[in-house]
Amino acid sequence: MKIKLRLIDTVGIAIGLLFFFFILSKSYQTYSDSASYISNSILRTPLYPLLLDLFQYIFGDGRYLHIIPIFQAIFGLVSCFFLANILEKEFKVGTWVKYFIFLILLYPQFKFASYISTESVTYSLFLLVLSFWIKHIFAKNNRDIYLAIFFMFLSILTRPQLYFVLPVLFLYSFFSGFSGRLKNGLIIIFI
Repeated sequence: MKIKLRLIDTVGIAIGLLFFFFILSKSYQTYSDSASYISNSILRTPLYPLLLDLFQYIFGDGRYLHIIPIFQAIFGLVSCFFLANILEKEFKVGTWVKYFIFLILLYPQFKFASYISTESVTYSLFLLVLSFWIKHIFAKNNRDIYLAIFFMFLSILTRPQLYFVLPVLFLYSFFSGFSGRLKNGLIIIFI
């Protein structure tokens, strides 16, 4: 099977690679609260410290903090591209618009991906929540709303400030049983 790349696809791949190499060129950075994630402080939500522990177990004490930004960069690239693809498909925007959206979504990752902090992972998880939620709105596939809720819970376990999205998801799920104009109006209000 022969794969034909368009110019815009090549540009998109180049942007992703440049971002990835940008993150690789930087050493990991810490915030004032990074130590509490690394030391598994009881004051922190559990998911990010568990992720750090997993990487420490796999890569060892000396290397795992250097690997975390690479993971965060890859996860960020994938989630940004996934949402951009869904927006292209569902809203029928062109490929150039898709890559412009991809760039906009990727911009926060330039700041956060190299930090030992929850921001990059939370942002990526939230983009996945939005992706599956949009897919559910258009395709009415229950699997998509379940995945949106699953990634929402992971987001909350990473950063509890995302609790505010959970009621919106549940309200949408409740009102999605309505039909016609009422349903569309309620969806717009709650989104």
